[in-house]
Amino acid sequence: MGRYLARHLLEVSDWTLALVSRNEAGAARLADEYASYPDRVAAIAADISDAAAVRAALERTRPSYVFHLAAQTYVPAAFADPATTLRNNIFSALDLLEGIRTLPEPPRVLAIGSSEEYGHVRAEDNPVDEHTELRPDNPYSVSKVASDLLALQYFFSYKLPIVRVRPFNHIGPGQSERFVSGSLARQVALIEVGKQEPVIKVGNLSSQRDFTDVRDIVRAYYLAITQGQSGDVYNLCSGQATSIQTVLDTLLNFCTVRVRVELDQTRLRPSDVPIIVGSAAKFRQLTGWQPQISLRQSLADILDYWREQVRSAP
Repeated sequence: MGRYLARHLLEVSDWTLALVSRNEAGAARLADEYASYPDRVAAIAADISDAAAVRAALERTRPSYVFHLAAQTYVPAAFADPATTLRNNIFSALDLLEGIRTLPEPPRVLAIGSSEEYGHVRAEDNPVDEHTELRPDNPYSVSKVASDLLALQYFFSYKLPIVRVRPFNHIGPGQSERFVSGSLARQVALIEVGKQEPVIKVGNLSSQRDFTDVRDIVRAYYLAITQGQSGDVYNLCSGQATSIQTVLDTLLNFCTVRVRVELDQTRLRPSDVPIIVGSAAKFRQLTGWQPQISLRQSLADILDYWREQVRSAP
């Protein structure tokens, strides 16, 4: 997400960017990646869980805008270690907001939540809008609800210019194999070159989710931070429900060999909502934003990415 957002901001604005990585090695990699923008991009090392480091980065850069992307986002990891997820996601948001409110001129902030905040969505709740009750059903979603409401509290208490968004499932080339589209695409790529038996391991294929390409989401982030109303919250989504079975079928249509599908019990969540689809009508009315990249194109690009990763692996 961070890399897509940085590229988009370089294209559509004249801003200079400070890209924050958790350690010096990560900052060095970012510096190399953006070496062609020596006057517009700086790479900084600051662990989001280190309040002093966050405050130092803010003092050094004095930003006009802050996009808060950092979080532990993997739901299975949240179930396995809820304490770490809660500490990381809630207290990192708190430390960032505390640092921001000490600046002489607080920047506009985009606080990025998640559709997971809606949690245990009932069939009659769909399509989900910003007034739908938050019913978090896993530790990650609890952490995002808390971070979301913390951002709202800092708007109320300190008048910080914070815009909140709740993106639904976003996918694209480069996404980790921990997430469903990346996992399925990676397995297809491995099978095609004979590095995996022609068996794809899957979880619950009947779940339906609202997918949007990451390249459309970063367009929305820029519009949200520049046009959004401080203190308000906006859903970012396609408005279309797609089953995981459809995602798998689409990838298999691109596959060059025949495969078998097999259920893997370890890929099932302790709680799993059958269907969640969002409404972005509020944000669309404000900005005119709409997704432009089809799900089929997103999945084709994801598969091509994993084919390249598999080919280049030793």
